[in-house]
Amino acid sequence: AAGANDGTSESDAWQTFAAIVWDGAGVVAGDTVNFSGTFTETLTPDVSGTSSARIILDGSYGGELTEINAATLPKGINIVAEQYITVKGFYAYDADDTVTGVNFNVEDCDGVIVEGCHASGSLYDDFKIDISDDCIIRKCLSKKPDRRSFTISGAGSGTKTS
Repeated sequence: AAGANDGTSESDAWQTFAAIVWDGAGVVAGDTVNFSGTFTETLTPDVSGTSSARIILDGSYGGELTEINAATLPKGINIVAEQYITVKGFYAYDADDTVTGVNFNVEDCDGVIVEGCHASGSLYDDFKIDISDDCIIRKCLSKKPDRRSFTISGAGSGTKTS
């Protein structure tokens, strides 16, 4: 969209991840944010949902997976210290850092769900959950059979892949 870049409608959609307003006058608990296209920046949500009002980041808007080319980034999607966020319909690839390169990173979170996402080519992990409770990775595909694809470490109760 080429409108106001304020996220208030499809015609005024945010043009970059960095333009997204989290909390207050922007994305709040219960909101769904639709994405489409290809991005070359890290998506880092900076607001939590609640158990009854999740934040949904929907990359399958328009019927295609939203792509994140992370070739110059350490992370494709990076969720840290947030709660009750659902991420779906993204394809993140080529996270480029030999120590921290992760396409989908969930760290110190509660109740985060990553579903229907694809990842490939990270230098470390495609999908990673670390020090988090009740988080789920489901129906996701890693196209990287030669390295770690799904990693859960230091996770608390209820965290799983399916």
